[in-house]
Amino acid sequence: MNYLKKSYIVTMGSFQMAILLMFNSWEKVTYREVVTHTQLSDKEMIKQVQSLIDAKLIVTEVSVQHVNISLMFKNP
Repeated sequence: MNYLKKSYIVTMGSFQMAILLMFNSWEKVTYREVVTHTQLSDKEMIKQVQSLIDAKLIVTEVSVQHVNISLMFKNP
């Protein structure tokens, strides 16, 4: 992650990386777009997205169906 003042190394699984790579092309993606792109089941998708949200690598807007990259990540 090189957009922050301090460099970070992030370790994650292939599914999580596939989700984050979508943000190289789009600033915002919908839940359905991510499901279509990754071909994950809803159960697996929720698990993967929740871990990215918990790590503050992505954020959701008011709608749970919309996922957006977090550019405001801060050290705890």
